[in-house]
Amino acid sequence: MSISSVHAEQIAYQNHASILDASRNYILKKTSKSLDTEPDITVSRLDARLLLPECMSELETFSSPTEKFIGHTTVGVRCLAPKPWTIYVQAHITAYTDALIATRGMHRGEQLSASDFTLKRMDLGSLPINYLDQPEQAKGLVLKRSVQRGSVLIASILEAPKLVHRGQKVSLLAIRNGIQVRSRGQSLSDGVSGQRVKVKNLRSNRVIEGIVIDKGIVEVIL
Repeated sequence: MSISSVHAEQIAYQNHASILDASRNYILKKTSKSLDTEPDITVSRLDARLLLPECMSELETFSSPTEKFIGHTTVGVRCLAPKPWTIYVQAHITAYTDALIATRGMHRGEQLSASDFTLKRMDLGSLPINYLDQPEQAKGLVLKRSVQRGSVLIASILEAPKLVHRGQKVSLLAIRNGIQVRSRGQSLSDGVSGQRVKVKNLRSNRVIEGIVIDKGIVEVIL
């Protein structure tokens, strides 16, 4: 046997399982704060023909700053000594969470009640970024566009209902020294709860500012 062949037999190679374990642990660490449940992680096997010198230092793991740890992802694993090498491991992350789903088809302008949606456990990777997961986030809000039954409800298609409308006759409420004074007015714009609107006092014809506090009611700012 030649000296070169003896030397080749003495070379130690990095165990593939250690690389995959390092990748899996890195993903678990990254997702521990962003997910409320432990995800299912599938790490792709490495090519059996891949021979990497055994690492004498601890394996380092890293990822792109823009990497999203849901669905398909990539983790870098590298060795610094004695012979530096770097490899990229492919993985798939599956996690489930609750999301609000429409229980029926609805049209633009409809106001949602509790029976119009339900919570459903879904793959987080299939959900849009601004999905809703709490009934309070949708109840009482109005659709800005139509939705089909089974659609995931997202924040951008919902808005607060308008409690006053431009040109509408409204009740003006002013509080002085603990005494409520009411008068009639006209709203000069649409307004939702808590929104400031311009209103015209129909008795004095003055334009003043108020805060929408209920349907058809504006509290005048004195």
